[in-house]
Amino acid sequence: MYNWTGRTISKDPFIVYKKKIKPSVPRIVSTIAYNSILLRESDQIKDLRLTINYLSE
Repeated sequence: MYNWTGRTISKDPFIVYKKKIKPSVPRIVSTIAYNSILLRESDQIKDLRLTINYLSE
């Protein structure tokens, strides 16, 4: 969420004087879901690599 806030401010730095910059609830929930899927896949890839290394020894 910090990256999203930073990108939003970098597009228009004076927006901080116009309104509060905070992500919406749907954006937060979708980011959590997206990150949990990515983490799960990266853990599965690590497990697969460890298994392949173990079997190749």
